[in-house]
Amino acid sequence: MLPYTYIKLIRLAMTAKILQPTLLLLVGIFFSLQTLAVQYTTVTDGSWNNVATWGGAIPPNPVGANDTINIDHLVILTADLSIAAGGMVNVNSPNGILDMTGFRIFNQSNGGGISMGGLNIYGQLIVDYIRNYPFSWVFVEPSGSLFMTGDFDNLGDVYVSGTLALNNGSFNHRSGDVWIFSGGDIVISNGDFNNYSTIR
Repeated sequence: MLPYTYIKLIRLAMTAKILQPTLLLLVGIFFSLQTLAVQYTTVTDGSWNNVATWGGAIPPNPVGANDTINIDHLVILTADLSIAAGGMVNVNSPNGILDMTGFRIFNQSNGGGISMGGLNIYGQLIVDYIRNYPFSWVFVEPSGSLFMTGDFDNLGDVYVSGTLALNNGSFNHRSGDVWIFSGGDIVISNGDFNNYSTIR
């Protein structure tokens, strides 16, 4: 059954003779946007590219606008990952681990501030490199750990309540904000913290 809001829009479109084509078009666009959002959640350990890991369809890469990826198990991805504007990747605790050893993440989840999305780490993420674009965010939650073997290039916002550890890489804070909360820690081994913006 359609929600009351949808029914009101349809009735309004049918009774407004002058604006009827425009309103029907807007209602159609509204319905199609609602159906574009897809959630993918792991059901077992495995490869990102294995249908069995997801119990159905494999999530797209790049992660599309309004798509949400929930990682509740060990997932191995042997490719770079891109997150488009409005896309979201959640590495959940207690068992969520995304192992991307030797690969990169390009987080454009909120490009231009048009929609909400991001990279949220409640479990563990292992990756070589991250580029966090303007208006995008990375959350390392209190239960979360981000382990990197390369650089983190930040132009967006980073919120650290857990552990962000870089080994043989540098944290290049070019723009945006880095928030380090109580219990949060950025640990750098064999690299530098290059700050050109705001740390809070």
